[in-house]
Amino acid sequence: MESESIVQLNINSSSNYVNLIKSMYMFIFIFMVWHVLLSLSYDKKQPINIGLTGELFNNNFINFILTGMISILSFYLVFQKILEIN
Repeated sequence: MESESIVQLNINSSSNYVNLIKSMYMFIFIFMVWHVLLSLSYDKKQPINIGLTGELFNNNFINFILTGMISILSFYLVFQKILEIN
């Protein structure tokens, strides 16, 4: 069965190392997208506030959680389709 990914990376090594590389790929792209979304949403008006203080479920906290969820979804729906690591 043909893979749907654009690029395939075959690593001839232990499965532990393959899992490590997959995890690092996921970690890097999730946090890159999260960083971009947070910097675009806050711009230069204030330092990053993740909303852990103040009212329960304040706007900053909701923004932080939603950008995190969008980042995770972007990895599974986009970046995982670009590169497949075996």
